[in-house]
Order: sequence, then C-alpha cells, then structure tokens
Amino acid sequence: MGSLINLLAPDVVILGGGVISAVPEAVVPIAKKVAMRIMLESNRKTSRIEIAALGDDAGALGAAFYARHRLKGE
Repeated sequence: MGSLINLLAPDVVILGGGVISAVPEAVVPIAKKVAMRIMLESNRKTSRIEIAALGDDAGALGAAFYARHRLKGE
C-alpha cells in the first residue's frame, strides 16, 4: 500500500469492503503504520489512510448516487 501511495500520491486512501470488515480491528492501525514507514516523507505529510465510514454499502450507495446523477443530466 505504501508503494502505491508513493506512485499515485493520493490525498486520501480509503480502506473498506469485505477484507477490512474481516480483519480484527487491531490489525488496521498496524497496517497504517507499516504503510507510513514505506511512504516517502512528502507523501506522509499529504496523504491520509482512512477506514470507509459506509462499510460494505459504500459501493452500492456510490452506484446509486452515480445513476441518479446521470439520470438528472448533471
């Protein structure tokens, strides 16, 4: 994950879906720390790693929002 952040330099990386739901909560902070160690210092200052607030529903909600947006012609 840290290497991808170095390559793409996103502002935020959202962790979600079934894999994140399946791992114990204690593993997530460890994964964040490992990614931060691998990241370049400039990316450490500008990128955040967050857990998806909507959990497994995020994809379905995003698709519904996109469809609504397209149907309204926005």
